[in-house]
Amino acid sequence: MGFMAMSTSQEEQWSDDPNQFIADEDDDFFDTKMMDVTELLRKQGLNVEAYDFLKNLHTELPNTPYAQKGIILERILDLEKTLKIPFRERFMPSKNSLVD
Repeated sequence: MGFMAMSTSQEEQWSDDPNQFIADEDDDFFDTKMMDVTELLRKQGLNVEAYDFLKNLHTELPNTPYAQKGIILERILDLEKTLKIPFRERFMPSKNSLVD
């Protein structure tokens, strides 16, 4: 897989609207995009925004193996530790949202 350098304008646009990053890419690279958006936000010190992005992403994705909701949930849990989110305020996925 080849990698492409991100332009400054893309970085600014995608920092302002992480969902646009996903809209601009092909579905074949979904898992990579999710990680890129999250890492871009985290590297900019925007952990709360990365956390909100992943919670929304987890909620909006279909319950299929391709959606990789388990991986997304792992990232959410990692951010909850980083942000020291109290247990009672942590993300609780719906009962049927995890797919093996």
